[in-house]
Amino acid sequence: MVPGIDFSGTVSESSNPAWKTGDKVVLNGWGVGETHCGGLAEMARVKGEWLVPLPKNFSARQAMAIGTAGYTAMLCVLALEKHGIKPADGEILVTGANGGVGSVAIAMLAKLGYQVVASTGRTSEAEHL
Repeated sequence: MVPGIDFSGTVSESSNPAWKTGDKVVLNGWGVGETHCGGLAEMARVKGEWLVPLPKNFSARQAMAIGTAGYTAMLCVLALEKHGIKPADGEILVTGANGGVGSVAIAMLAKLGYQVVASTGRTSEAEHL
Protein backbone atom coordinates (compact mmCIF):
# COMPACT_ATOMS: atom_id res chain seq x y z
CA MET A 1 0.00 0.00 0.00
CA VAL A 2 1.31 3.42 -0.93
CA PRO A 3 0.42 6.11 1.66
CA GLY A 4 -0.71 9.67 0.94
CA ILE A 5 -4.29 10.86 1.35
CA ASP A 6 -4.10 13.55 -1.30
CA PHE A 7 -2.11 14.53 -4.36
CA SER A 8 -1.80 17.04 -7.13
CA GLY A 9 -0.42 16.43 -10.57
CA THR A 10 -0.86 16.27 -14.31
CA VAL A 11 -3.05 13.79 -16.17
CA SER A 12 -0.81 11.58 -18.32
CA GLU A 13 -3.61 9.46 -19.78
CA SER A 14 -7.37 9.21 -19.29
CA SER A 15 -10.32 7.18 -20.52
CA ASN A 16 -12.65 9.55 -18.65
CA PRO A 17 -14.16 12.19 -20.99
CA ALA A 18 -13.81 14.86 -18.28
CA TRP A 19 -9.99 14.71 -18.41
CA LYS A 20 -7.37 14.95 -21.11
CA THR A 21 -3.61 14.58 -21.13
CA GLY A 22 -1.99 17.65 -19.59
CA ASP A 23 -4.89 18.64 -17.31
CA LYS A 24 -3.76 19.77 -13.84
CA VAL A 25 -5.68 18.04 -11.05
CA VAL A 26 -6.02 17.63 -7.29
CA LEU A 27 -7.41 14.70 -5.34
CA ASN A 28 -8.53 14.73 -1.71
CA GLY A 29 -10.07 11.76 0.05
CA TRP A 30 -11.89 8.85 -1.60
CA GLY A 31 -9.92 6.37 0.54
CA VAL A 32 -6.70 7.13 -1.31
CA GLY A 33 -3.78 6.18 0.92
CA GLU A 34 -6.16 4.12 3.04
CA THR A 35 -7.93 1.57 0.85
CA HIS A 36 -6.41 2.60 -2.50
CA CYS A 37 -2.75 3.29 -3.26
CA GLY A 38 -2.02 6.88 -2.38
CA GLY A 39 -0.51 10.12 -3.46
CA LEU A 40 3.08 9.43 -2.43
CA ALA A 41 3.49 7.33 -5.56
CA GLU A 42 5.14 8.88 -8.61
CA MET A 43 2.03 7.97 -10.63
CA ALA A 44 -1.50 7.12 -9.56
CA ARG A 45 -4.40 5.52 -11.41
CA VAL A 46 -7.69 6.74 -9.94
CA LYS A 47 -11.28 7.21 -11.00
CA GLY A 48 -11.78 10.40 -12.96
CA GLU A 49 -14.77 11.27 -10.78
CA TRP A 50 -12.40 11.62 -7.82
CA LEU A 51 -10.39 14.41 -9.42
CA VAL A 52 -10.88 18.16 -9.13
CA PRO A 53 -9.31 20.67 -11.51
CA LEU A 54 -6.32 22.46 -10.00
CA PRO A 55 -7.35 26.13 -9.77
CA LYS A 56 -5.37 28.15 -12.32
CA ASN A 57 -4.00 30.53 -9.68
CA PHE A 58 -2.45 27.63 -7.70
CA SER A 59 0.64 25.57 -8.36
CA ALA A 60 0.55 21.88 -7.48
CA ARG A 61 2.90 22.68 -4.60
CA GLN A 62 0.57 25.37 -3.23
CA ALA A 63 -2.40 23.01 -3.47
CA MET A 64 -0.55 20.41 -1.43
CA ALA A 65 0.51 22.98 1.15
CA ILE A 66 -3.20 23.55 1.73
CA GLY A 67 -3.84 19.81 1.50
CA THR A 68 -6.69 17.83 2.94
CA ALA A 69 -6.79 19.87 6.14
CA GLY A 70 -7.30 23.09 4.19
CA TYR A 71 -9.84 21.48 1.90
CA THR A 72 -11.81 20.11 4.86
CA ALA A 73 -11.66 23.42 6.71
CA MET A 74 -12.98 25.24 3.65
CA LEU A 75 -15.83 22.76 3.30
CA CYS A 76 -16.77 23.61 6.90
CA VAL A 77 -16.68 27.35 6.20
CA LEU A 78 -18.77 26.88 3.06
CA ALA A 79 -21.31 24.84 5.07
CA LEU A 80 -21.64 27.69 7.57
CA GLU A 81 -22.20 30.17 4.75
CA LYS A 82 -24.66 27.83 3.02
CA HIS A 83 -26.74 27.82 6.20
CA GLY A 84 -26.76 31.61 6.31
CA ILE A 85 -24.20 32.14 9.09
CA LYS A 86 -22.54 35.57 8.80
CA PRO A 87 -19.76 37.28 10.78
CA ALA A 88 -22.33 39.61 12.38
CA ASP A 89 -24.20 36.61 13.83
CA GLY A 90 -21.72 36.19 16.70
CA GLU A 91 -18.88 33.97 17.74
CA ILE A 92 -17.94 30.78 15.91
CA LEU A 93 -16.51 27.95 18.02
CA VAL A 94 -13.74 25.88 16.45
CA THR A 95 -12.98 22.69 18.35
CA GLY A 96 -9.73 20.82 17.84
CA ALA A 97 -8.22 24.22 17.16
CA ASN A 98 -4.60 23.03 17.35
CA GLY A 99 -5.04 20.43 14.64
CA GLY A 100 -4.61 20.92 10.92
CA VAL A 101 -8.29 21.44 10.09
CA GLY A 102 -8.94 23.60 13.14
CA SER A 103 -5.95 25.87 12.65
CA VAL A 104 -6.75 26.45 8.97
CA ALA A 105 -10.44 27.03 9.80
CA ILE A 106 -9.46 29.66 12.38
CA ALA A 107 -7.29 31.49 9.86
CA MET A 108 -9.99 31.43 7.16
CA LEU A 109 -12.82 32.46 9.48
CA ALA A 110 -10.78 35.30 10.98
CA LYS A 111 -9.83 36.55 7.49
CA LEU A 112 -13.53 36.53 6.57
CA GLY A 113 -14.35 38.68 9.61
CA TYR A 114 -15.76 36.06 11.99
CA GLN A 115 -15.05 36.29 15.71
CA VAL A 116 -13.48 32.90 16.40
CA VAL A 117 -13.43 31.09 19.73
CA ALA A 118 -10.82 28.32 19.75
CA SER A 119 -11.14 25.17 21.84
CA THR A 120 -8.52 22.52 22.48
CA GLY A 121 -7.77 19.71 24.87
CA ARG A 122 -4.10 20.73 24.84
CA THR A 123 -3.83 23.14 27.75
CA SER A 124 -0.22 23.90 26.81
CA GLU A 125 -1.52 25.59 23.63
CA ALA A 126 -4.11 27.83 25.29
CA GLU A 127 -1.98 30.99 25.18
CA HIS A 128 -1.18 30.47 21.51
CA LEU A 129 -4.86 30.11 20.67
